[in-house]
Amino acid sequence: TTSAIYLGEDCLNLDLALEYSLKAVKEYEKLCEVNYLPNASNLAMAYLQLAIVYKALTNYTEAEKYTQKAIFIREKMADIEPDMFTPALVDSYTQLGNMYLSLKQYADAEKYLALAKDKIMVFLQKDKETYTPIISNICKSLVEVYCETDMIEKADAVYPYAAIHN
Repeated sequence: TTSAIYLGEDCLNLDLALEYSLKAVKEYEKLCEVNYLPNASNLAMAYLQLAIVYKALTNYTEAEKYTQKAIFIREKMADIEPDMFTPALVDSYTQLGNMYLSLKQYADAEKYLALAKDKIMVFLQKDKETYTPIISNICKSLVEVYCETDMIEKADAVYPYAAIHN
């Protein structure tokens, strides 16, 4: 699904993005009623796209709600096929953690960013080239959380991962 409608180089029509994202969610919800498993991943992606639009509209309550819906589905999918679905779950955790960070809700930010870091570390050992930038970005956000909350020892512990990909 495409949830962003671009009008020129730097202009984003969020109203159209919201309209199309809501339509995509409704369609995937209908498909999941008929046959859940093959459509669940697409529904999670549609929820996450809708959350991105709501975040851009500064409707953080709805952004959180739809990110949580995506996480719920992706956690179930990762339980079934970890190698296939854990990176998508990490993306959802990271998105929610970074939203909390931007809202200065540091405890929630730490919770989701730490979950993302812990989940992706397994993949870092398997494929450093692919997962190094991901772990680096997650850890940069964690360092910010820890610095903002005066947890310098924790910041020092994750900083080496934040610095590995610049």
